[in-house]
Amino acid sequence: MAKTEAFGVSLRTVSWGRLFAVALAGTILQVIANWILGGNPFSFGAVLVRHATQTAQNLAGAAGALVIGQVYGLLYAVLFAPVKLWGRLLRALIASLFIDFLSILTMPGAAAVTWANAWPRGLEFLVFTLTLSFLYRNKQTDGIVEGSLP
Repeated sequence: MAKTEAFGVSLRTVSWGRLFAVALAGTILQVIANWILGGNPFSFGAVLVRHATQTAQNLAGAAGALVIGQVYGLLYAVLFAPVKLWGRLLRALIASLFIDFLSILTMPGAAAVTWANAWPRGLEFLVFTLTLSFLYRNKQTDGIVEGSLP
């Protein structure tokens, strides 16, 4: 029998379609924030395909950003969305710090961030988690029907 719980949260309560859409929107807004703050949102592609053209690296970076955004969205849905004790803003701030710390541990180059350039990255993750916090709803804890609007 398949396991249907993760960290004490029933995976049946995750609104999968909504989570995908909201994580996609959050990722797009994070990429826009990165670009506005002077970064290259697709520079991760240079790590994925080192000896490719700039276009191929940008496409790989965009695909990588979308996949990573979905993973972070799933982590948010399982770890943070069920916690109703915190308000949405506090939940987004804590999730943002968690995701930033996780990226430093797992992504090449993220550990090289210095205090001088750390605030734009933190702001980008906050844009992402605010999007999730205000748009994603959990079926069980928020009493919604799949596909309903916030």
